[in-house]
Amino acid sequence: MSTDLNLSVRMQRDFNAPVARVFEAWRDPEFITRWWKNLEVAELDFREGGAYRFEWASWDGHVEGTYETIRQNEEIAFTWNAVPSREGAAQTLVRLRFEALDEARTRLHVEHELNRTVGEHDGHQEGWTASLRDLASELGRAPSGVAIRRVVDAPPERVFRALTEGPEMERWFFTTCRAEAHEGGRLTIEWESVDEPSRNHRRTGRFLSVVPDRELVFEWGGLALDGDDPPSTTVHVSLSPHEGGTELVLEHTGWGDSAEWTESRDRHESGWSFYVANLVRHLTGGPDLRTTQFGQRTASAASTRADARPAPL
Repeated sequence: MSTDLNLSVRMQRDFNAPVARVFEAWRDPEFITRWWKNLEVAELDFREGGAYRFEWASWDGHVEGTYETIRQNEEIAFTWNAVPSREGAAQTLVRLRFEALDEARTRLHVEHELNRTVGEHDGHQEGWTASLRDLASELGRAPSGVAIRRVVDAPPERVFRALTEGPEMERWFFTTCRAEAHEGGRLTIEWESVDEPSRNHRRTGRFLSVVPDRELVFEWGGLALDGDDPPSTTVHVSLSPHEGGTELVLEHTGWGDSAEWTESRDRHESGWSFYVANLVRHLTGGPDLRTTQFGQRTASAASTRADARPAPL
């Protein structure tokens, strides 16, 4: 089974702890079982080529693998094998990168390269979100934005059109999209469920900066947590040529630091990860997974899905 990096899990978290402390959380067996919920056994031969084994109380199985890369306070990469595994499942790879923001704060980047299945992505996305929340309970979490990076096999001008033209956006993003892609122009996007109108919602904003084929900056409003004076969240998308295609970097910043805003931020990270991957599929001839995965109404949606997950954004 081949690897689809557009379905892989990528996320980052900021912690109120020095980089050495965050790194130690992944190399000390006693430490890792203290912060990782329900993790009962952590056997670590923490060296390149060494093996590890994790066992959770909540699962009748385990994960095992070997360490491929260890750079002190910089990077850890290890293979990931679930035992027992589903038929056809293959070995995957987890990469942790540690970035010292200052002497007291660290940014952790997590990448889990997965196989080409949506269900696998969903399960691991939820699992890593929960595990990083557990780590934050031990180390202290700092407010951080959402950052998504993808390389697209399409030129920047093609990607820019898909991000700014309503009919194009409706083929990979929300159900209805109206974009006046110029500075001060309005953005209104509406999400509709195939069969659950109570889930319908909209996001609004205005464009703060538009540089054709290079950059978009826009407000992101209409969040359920918005009150009289909500934090102002902003989405910044940059495009740059990359090996015959385009490197797309999306950053969503401006989140509050309450528990409710942290939860909303994490939901948006999952949502942006899915929709940017769906954009890549749209541009490269892949399947549109909005209806099958989320029960979202689209122009081509012809059937419902009873177990659709909540809308991601």
